[in-house]
Amino acid sequence: MALYRYGKRFFPTYSVVGLFFAAAFFAMSLTPSLLPRAEIRQGIFAGVVAVVGYMVGRLFVALWQYLELPNVPAWWRRGGVVVLAVSGVLMMIYALTHWLMWQNSILIAMGQPVSKEHGAPIVIILIALFVMSVFFMIGALVRLFFRFVMRMVYRIIPRRIALFIGFVLAMIFVSIFVNDVIIHKMYKRIDTQAAKDNLTTDDTIVTPHDPQKTGSPTSLIAWDTLGRTGKNFITKGPSAKDITAFSQQPAQEPLRVYVGLTSRPTPHERAELALAELKRIHAFDRSVLVIINPTGTGWVDPLAADTLEYIHNGDTAQVAVQYSYLSSQSTIFFYPDRSQESAEAVFDVIYDYWTTLPKDTRPKLYLFGVSLGSLGSEQSAPLHKVMFDPPHGALWAGPPFLNPLHRAIVKQRRDTSPAWLPLYEDGTFIRFIGQKDVTPIYTKPMRRMRIIYIQYASDPLVQFSPTMLFHEPAWLQGRRGPDVSPFLHWYPLITFFQVFFDITASVENTPLGHGHNFSPESYIDGWVMLTDPVGWTAQHTQRLKDLFHKKQ
Repeated sequence: MALYRYGKRFFPTYSVVGLFFAAAFFAMSLTPSLLPRAEIRQGIFAGVVAVVGYMVGRLFVALWQYLELPNVPAWWRRGGVVVLAVSGVLMMIYALTHWLMWQNSILIAMGQPVSKEHGAPIVIILIALFVMSVFFMIGALVRLFFRFVMRMVYRIIPRRIALFIGFVLAMIFVSIFVNDVIIHKMYKRIDTQAAKDNLTTDDTIVTPHDPQKTGSPTSLIAWDTLGRTGKNFITKGPSAKDITAFSQQPAQEPLRVYVGLTSRPTPHERAELALAELKRIHAFDRSVLVIINPTGTGWVDPLAADTLEYIHNGDTAQVAVQYSYLSSQSTIFFYPDRSQESAEAVFDVIYDYWTTLPKDTRPKLYLFGVSLGSLGSEQSAPLHKVMFDPPHGALWAGPPFLNPLHRAIVKQRRDTSPAWLPLYEDGTFIRFIGQKDVTPIYTKPMRRMRIIYIQYASDPLVQFSPTMLFHEPAWLQGRRGPDVSPFLHWYPLITFFQVFFDITASVENTPLGHGHNFSPESYIDGWVMLTDPVGWTAQHTQRLKDLFHKKQ
């Protein structure tokens, strides 16, 4: 009997209303979002959302009781239990039987082969039940702690005050446990693994001996300090021979500079080292100079770097400075200011030197960033600093929802244009590139300084917003993006969690040209629009797209 009473305290009778909301949230979590989800990811997500639904139901009941609304008659309660149970089960069955069709609607919109995982609903249910069990176990432990504290405090103070103090102490305990145990241990594990990955070198990579290469014996930057992403950036680009074969004209060897996180201790020192290396290899003699702000890991998208060098026949110099070895999601969470701090330091140092050079002989200066890199790059060139001698422009791909300039531009777009592909003013200063079949046709030439954004309608990092909790996002209103499922609808809370969960999806598991995985075609269109290469024609553009299409 003692064991039974203890079990009753640890596993109390669950709220029927809460379970109904859990079933409803579970069912809605199976509806399509921006990116397709395999059954394992779907099961985890459905379990988490079902727990949120249960909490919403319990909150509804608690609010009803707090407002002292009339109790529901007993015969209503009995009938209501049956109605809620049947409704919840029917919603779950409907969603599970339609899940595969909904997921395939995303793949079809993206031009991908459909899935035939007919056994997936069983996997989803089992994983969701496991996730829910873990959360309910944690909730039961918190509840026991709360009641223990309340009983201790109730001996010396009134009951209502004891309830309040017990609740506050329980929340403090949970907060300390989450921050100091779970998050701290998670950070240490992520940081340790990322640091190891940063020190590895791909098997095909060897130390360069070309004196123009960063990390060579004559370089100012030690090879071992570049990190894995830096070594790949320096060694894997196209050679002058590769570019000559495409252009049928003698090409120059492209210049690339990379400063690793361990090359110097501070952002400013790394920026100074980058400038010194650019001077050493005479990068300012080239026609185009691009300051790249990499992603959180220090990664530079090779499709972006390579396409630029082909377009300008190798007459380019590109420089990137690493500010983290964590993923972009982890860097935003643990070190939200690092991208901007590094981008500002690099731009200040290089721009200050660039402005001292003769205007008719110095290279055109551009900014580039993907994802988190665009966040820092977007804020690195303040108006008061560059207004009298501005750089020539910027190409930013996949700007996160945190980007202030991007948010302002989308908000001020023309009313006739959708949020997923805005038209800003007359398109002579700022333009957006989306999927090739929907990109607007601009008629007016662009100004000397110009900004190009690459963003896809299915990119969760761009489309996410905290306001999605209770407001339908603008990108779901009116004309829908070409790679967005026609079955995607906004639901309060649910769509917020769906798109937020999509952000955690791996780029490698997203089809090229969709989500946060940018195609070479988009980069080619972006660089041509931004840099306006001399003698370049639409035929050149198509030939280069065909070349990169064959490489995929």
